[in-house]
Amino acid sequence: MQSPWPATDYRAYRQHLATVNAYGLVPLDTNRYSVPGHVGEEVRLRAYVFQVEILAGEELIACHKRCFGQEQDIIEPLHYLAAMTQRPGAFEHALPMRRWRAEWPPIYEPLLSELRQRWPDERGLREFLSILALHKDNPPERMAQAIQAALALGAVHLDGVQLCLHQLSTTQALPLALDLSGHDRLVGIGEQAVNLGQYDMLLSSRAACGCGR
Repeated sequence: MQSPWPATDYRAYRQHLATVNAYGLVPLDTNRYSVPGHVGEEVRLRAYVFQVEILAGEELIACHKRCFGQEQDIIEPLHYLAAMTQRPGAFEHALPMRRWRAEWPPIYEPLLSELRQRWPDERGLREFLSILALHKDNPPERMAQAIQAALALGAVHLDGVQLCLHQLSTTQALPLALDLSGHDRLVGIGEQAVNLGQYDMLLSSRAACGCGR
């Protein structure tokens, strides 16, 4: 008699413990994988054939495509945004940001420039980092569209980009045109020229009775 299939898939991975180094990286074989925070802490790595999971306790804190190269740093820039917010002066020189900046769409640069001009202190850069954090829940293509729309509207801030993201993700059908068939008396209402003379008469009557004071 054939045994039944297991209720869950067999999870084929190699697991071991490692310590997060000062650069937020965890070693596996000859490579290093990024994690958000947890510097100096011990974490668990699950090395699957094609991916690597990193856990702090039972919490999955990072997941990467497994690298089969040698001496490579596999970095997710989003893992470093919190640290950049605390130390914005490191933005220009931090390797994760320099790598990301070399790849992100050109529209990001006008956004960063506008924010720095609006808030010359570090607030502008922190606002930009908060916008970058929206990548956690939005694909890169949609982010680029939202940033383009926010710049066009002059809504160059986090709330403006969030609004544009919402508009891109909301597909509401336009209301149907009002059907006035059988209501000939209503045809043309709202299309006639405005008679400002009636407004002037109202103002004149209010002035005559002293109601304008």
